[in-house]
Amino acid sequence: MGTNTNSRTIGQPHAVRPQGTRSDGTRALDALRHLVRALAGSSRAVEAGTGISGAQLFVLRTLSEQTHPVSVNDLAELTLTHQSTVSGVVTRLVDQALVKRTRAAGDARRVELVITARGRTLLGKAPPTIQTQLVEGIARLPAAQRRTLADTLEAWLDASGIDRGTVVMFHEHDGR
Repeated sequence: MGTNTNSRTIGQPHAVRPQGTRSDGTRALDALRHLVRALAGSSRAVEAGTGISGAQLFVLRTLSEQTHPVSVNDLAELTLTHQSTVSGVVTRLVDQALVKRTRAAGDARRVELVITARGRTLLGKAPPTIQTQLVEGIARLPAAQRRTLADTLEAWLDASGIDRGTVVMFHEHDGR
């Protein structure tokens, strides 16, 4: 039988909270449960309605909102995601002819991304994504709260022994 890593054990006396209040640990896990449920529901709705993942739709929609072609690095910054992660998503969008890579007019070394007519058509039928709501919600938080949230989430992962290695976008899997 595994070792109980909880701070209290079954049968151990604990402080009585007023009825209807939740511990901070419960509040944190409930918030995470809400987030996971919203991400899963959004992902299912997007895939059913468009045939692409929620992450792909999020990147496609972000690209469509730009007034000029952008690079993968620009798109990574706009989506608050690592460049290598966005690059993989963009490759899948290019493979489906939803996005096109072009050389910049003034600098042939720079690759820019543009949405195709097929990509715009798909967007016209696509539901909203939870990723957009999350990025907009983060942007509405004061800088100090964003920093505290990031620090706290990273500390929680570390305390839980969860690897903080390479990340992918929400509900986006390698090779998809």
